[in-house]
Amino acid sequence: MAESDRPDLVVVTGLSGSGKSQAVKAFEDLGYYTLDNLPPALMPQALDISRKGGHERVAFVIDARSGALFAEASAALDTLARNGTKAHVLFFDASDEVLLRRYSETRHRHPLEQSGGVQPSIDEERRVLVDLRERADRVIDTTYLTVKDLRDTLHSLYGAGPSGMLVHVTSFGYRYGLPPAADLVFDVRFMDNPFYIPELRPLTGSDPPVREYVLRHPATNAFLGHVVPLLRFADRGRASRPRPGRSDHLVRARLVVGNWKMNPPTIEDAVELARAVAALPRSSAKLGIAPPAVALAAVADAVRGRDLAVFAQDVHWEEKGAFTGQISATMVRGLAEGAIVGHSEVRRDQGDDDVRVARKLARAVAAGLRPILCVGESEAEFVAGESTNVVARQISADLAALVRGSVGRLVVAYEPIWAIGTGRPATGAHATAAARAIRTALRGMDVDADAVPVLYGGSVSAKSVVEFARADGIDGALVGGASLDPDEFGAIVRAFT
Repeated sequence: MAESDRPDLVVVTGLSGSGKSQAVKAFEDLGYYTLDNLPPALMPQALDISRKGGHERVAFVIDARSGALFAEASAALDTLARNGTKAHVLFFDASDEVLLRRYSETRHRHPLEQSGGVQPSIDEERRVLVDLRERADRVIDTTYLTVKDLRDTLHSLYGAGPSGMLVHVTSFGYRYGLPPAADLVFDVRFMDNPFYIPELRPLTGSDPPVREYVLRHPATNAFLGHVVPLLRFADRGRASRPRPGRSDHLVRARLVVGNWKMNPPTIEDAVELARAVAALPRSSAKLGIAPPAVALAAVADAVRGRDLAVFAQDVHWEEKGAFTGQISATMVRGLAEGAIVGHSEVRRDQGDDDVRVARKLARAVAAGLRPILCVGESEAEFVAGESTNVVARQISADLAALVRGSVGRLVVAYEPIWAIGTGRPATGAHATAAARAIRTALRGMDVDADAVPVLYGGSVSAKSVVEFARADGIDGALVGGASLDPDEFGAIVRAFT
């Protein structure tokens, strides 16, 4: 980012455990004056004081730790805007699974601690943060990022040029033990030791006579002649190494989701089926199920604590209102990890066009749900050779209501309409071409396309799945009828292991 393009005020917010504390350190390294856990209403005054103190660039962290004071966040941002300061809102997110793991590792209390443990607390925090997430200028999902990856991401987004490797050099005596934070240790006892020079013995390495004595020694120059190129080589390798989120299958965990549609006939049957799926042998592919809306609560309770994600089959584009028979993303949150949007059957039967789908997708992302966006061409479009053009057009239209580049934990399911329920699946090569068109379109929307899983759906069975499991760019499957048979569903899952 050019120096002139760096925002003067960054407001960091997001979910507890998503990396905001690490972001503070990164922004300090980037020359920002930072204030953590600032009550939102104090942002205008804090900015004024910071400016008077000579700080040109400032980063504030506001989040749920403020308690009831956090309700003033949107009003404070509006006040800054009226005063002529456009705050750049940076929102941090992560999957519930990762947040739960981070809390279990740190044993920290959640700032919005609810009865029932950490998961209800995360659900409540997502609800509180909906408005801020919608007005965010950028969303960073840290689900697959290490601390180093997050730092590098922030440096690339907000730094004035590339971030170099920071090298600290220290000397030590072996009798005191190795420095605990050392990454590289060099034994330099081959150099002349100034300790044995009487006039230098009282001095330290910070004194010019000692420094000059050591640096003029031939062995020192030869040593530095090897070490400095080594460090430069390591820095180049660090800068060019593919980071999570940037390489094909490095972080795109494989995902297989069973869409039960209007099955099975009773809630009891749904619970029994969910338990059977949860009992399948563990796999490197993540498993998910999408039961009917009436069975969501019972199924979620039945598999709670199991390594099985629950998805809603659809959500409405409004948070509440007079919409008979519909469910909102807010209602789903707490029961399901995510939601399917844009399925061809909903587009066909309920009249969902790309405008509606775009609004549903934006609402799901804002609610913190993981969306599975379905795209695919009709048989006429397939025959006309328009498949890739159709899915690219759908991607561009369906992401139109999102903040550019901020798609949450998006999954795209490619479902050629002509293959759904017909027993006539596409070929692996056709699915690969569609996946390539999808990712090209995502890049055009400033999305890190290599981090977005693409699933295949359309007459997926234990027999047909092998071709798609081997197809380049396909990371899993959205399974219909075959997901109602635990044995067949298990065979499909194993194909993606």
